[in-house]
Amino acid sequence: MTTYVLRHEQTNYSRRYLVNGDPTKLIRLSEEGRRSLSRGWSSVPLHSVKTWLASEFPRVQQTANRLMGVPRPELITDPRLNELDYGEFEGSPFLEYAVWLDGRGAHERPPGGSESQREGIRRMLTGVFAALEHPSPRVLIAHGLLMSVLLWHRDRAVGETMPLVLSRSAVRRARRHPRRGAAGIHPHADRRS
Repeated sequence: MTTYVLRHEQTNYSRRYLVNGDPTKLIRLSEEGRRSLSRGWSSVPLHSVKTWLASEFPRVQQTANRLMGVPRPELITDPRLNELDYGEFEGSPFLEYAVWLDGRGAHERPPGGSESQREGIRRMLTGVFAALEHPSPRVLIAHGLLMSVLLWHRDRAVGETMPLVLSRSAVRRARRHPRRGAAGIHPHADRRS
């Protein structure tokens, strides 16, 4: 049973580290994001994929549609794979949310938001487990936070508590030094939405 988990490609928001947790905002892939999708065909055997799953966000569906090719299989949309609802931080730099998160914790919902970080991660993980019910091999395309959580979980040290903010660089460090895990992540590290 094989599952490939991918993050959507670059958008103008992610390039500037702005958060977007509202799937009704039409944030599409940037030119660089569209160009980079051509590399997917060489790194993942996409022609053999039986199931494609994606969040409701336009950038994720655009990534999936460009990777699926022709003939195009059905794209299954699962809202459990959506990015966090950032509430009043929508469209703001990620660091503003990270500072708030560092002060309030993963259990508190941001002002105007419908879920805490912890609730959002649990929702996303239920979407990952539900994906396993679909035929394999499958591709699941979602967002940076889910990717960071899955990589952290894979590379964590025994008994390690998940940090509030998982930066891409910290996840890369954890992959290079699995015994250290993702410990020592600065709470104001960058993360793309």
